[in-house]
Amino acid sequence: MAGGRGGRVRRGLLCRAVAVSLDEQACLRADDDWAHASLGTYVHGDGVGWPAMPAADLPGPARYLREHSVGQIARRIGDGFEDMAIKSVQMYDYLPYLFLYGAMLIIILTTCREIIGPRVRANTSLVIFLVAYATVYLLAIAFYYPTSGTGTARFLLAHLTPLFFAISYLISRTEIAQARWRLGGVRVGTAHFNGLVLAVLALDVAFRLWPRLMTTYGGF
Repeated sequence: MAGGRGGRVRRGLLCRAVAVSLDEQACLRADDDWAHASLGTYVHGDGVGWPAMPAADLPGPARYLREHSVGQIARRIGDGFEDMAIKSVQMYDYLPYLFLYGAMLIIILTTCREIIGPRVRANTSLVIFLVAYATVYLLAIAFYYPTSGTGTARFLLAHLTPLFFAISYLISRTEIAQARWRLGGVRVGTAHFNGLVLAVLALDVAFRLWPRLMTTYGGF
């Protein structure tokens, strides 16, 4: 009787010790991937508030830098950018529009320097903010990829609307809207570009958008 009770106690203590050990390992590696993050701060309530854990067990930037080499951090960020490229092709069809607007932005920046230059100098702080915004968020999304559990698509989607708006705002400025470029003997302008975007969008809505909405969930 006593031996049976003692055996149950020992087994219970052993299971508790194993659980604590696994939990500690999960906390140590919570910043490496979702499988460990889901067993670390997640199970201690970080979804509803500050996790109920000792401060020494909490993952953080200083701890991460101590426990990871520069090569490991670079590989993590590289994997994140690779996932961005893959998800951009496999998920929502924003890639054609990204190419279109990106190409138009490059054309404007390289052929309308006499117009862009004064605007950049007059809005230096805004340009610095936009460059910093893009750099920080791209690196942050790439870095977060392993612990996201779903990939990078949902984080990229949040930034596409302001990106397209910013480029559209630039294209709509009077000096840019009046600019012309020669393409195969034909003079084209921003109105032709807007017409091309509208045509691509119309075709997407008619033939591609609705079936993808039925099969692609929320950027995952």
